Amino acid sequence: MSESLPGPDAVPAAFTLTELTAMVVISGYNPNFINPESFRQNGIVDGDWSWETPAVVGGSQTSFHYTNGVAVWATPDYLVVTQKGDSLQVSECQGHQVVSRYVEIAPANVFHAVGFNLEGNIRLPDGAGLPSPLDQRLTLGDTQPAFEIRASYEQEGRNLALFWTEHLRPSNKEDEEDPHLSLNGYIRLPVPEANEERESQQAFVKDVLAHRERHLREFWSLIQQLADLYQLRAS
Repeated sequence: MSESLPGPDAVPAAFTLTELTAMVVISGYNPNFINPESFRQNGIVDGDWSWETPAVVGGSQTSFHYTNGVAVWATPDYLVVTQKGDSLQVSECQGHQVVSRYVEIAPANVFHAVGFNLEGNIRLPDGAGLPSPLDQRLTLGDTQPAFEIRASYEQEGRNLALFWTEHLRPSNKEDEEDPHLSLNGYIRLPVPEANEERESQQAFVKDVLAHRERHLREFWSLIQQLADLYQLRAS
């Protein structure tokens, strides 16, 4: 029986997703191929997409932004497609489709890794926070530190990391902003060695992108555990 996976929007209720990125690490970069007109002509993006500002093309970096919130960034080492919003639904994010079409069509690239990045925040109840002796010692005037914490994992060459910053106390007593965690995370999967057939590399990358739920659900599990830890601390 096949494994039942949660849908793409199975995000923990406590978490607000503000940015989701699909990316591929490459060599054989052709800057002349990565531009808005080429992407439209080759079907990498839909024909009715329009960009909101002039593209920055050439040199060591290329970037262009579409009016639907999708942004493309490229260097000789990677292609990144990002979607941003105040509260994103994963099913509405199209970055993985753009990267997948690029991988299928782009000339002469060798692919080294594929993965996803995300950013967002968890709103917390008053009194939340993980205990730390430094919390009481590293004060600066009336300001408490915002701790930056990282959890990283390596499994069969695959790397996953989740970073979070505590924003638990306002910088001044008149600031009524809710306590929260700012989160960002990434997952990278190595592509089979470059001496393998290009078609095999393409198939691997496209499979990862097509099954993003399988990889994103690991973020959702970690984020839910993190939210539960801070909720327990507040109770």
